[in-house]
Amino acid sequence: MTNIVLRSSVVLLAFGGLTVPAVRAAEDTVPSFKSRGDMEKKFVASVAKAILKAAHPTGLEPTMEKYAYEEVKKGRTKLTIQGTYKGAATRKVYKAEIIVHLDTADKDSWEVLRIEFNDNNNIPYSRKRVDDLIKQLNRKE
Repeated sequence: MTNIVLRSSVVLLAFGGLTVPAVRAAEDTVPSFKSRGDMEKKFVASVAKAILKAAHPTGLEPTMEKYAYEEVKKGRTKLTIQGTYKGAATRKVYKAEIIVHLDTADKDSWEVLRIEFNDNNNIPYSRKRVDDLIKQLNRKE
C-alpha cells in the first residue's frame, strides 16, 4: 500500500512539474507596440513588467505604479513609467523610472526607439537585456 501511495505521489509531482513552465511562459509574454490595442493601462503595465524583468531578471513582483505620455514633437512621444520590484535576496522594494522613446508617426504601429532605465538599486541593471527587449517590443503580430 505504501508503494502505491509513494508511486502516485511521484507521478503527480512529475506531471505537476510539467505545467509550471507553461504557466510561467504565459506570464512572461512580451507585448508588442505594433498591436497595443485599446486597453492602454493593461498594455503599459505589461510593458513595464517586461522592462523591469529585462533590467533585473532576478527581481520579484515587478509592477507599474503610474505612467504618462508626453508628445515631445510631432511623431515622437515619451512614455514615462514609474515602477517597483523587489530584490530577490533582500526582498527590499526598489523604485524604477523607465522612459520609453517612441516613434508615433503611424498611429496604428508605434515603434520603440530607445529605453532609458534608472532605479535605486546598487546592482546595475542589464543594459544589454533592455536593448534586446526593444526588438521584441517592435515585433509585428
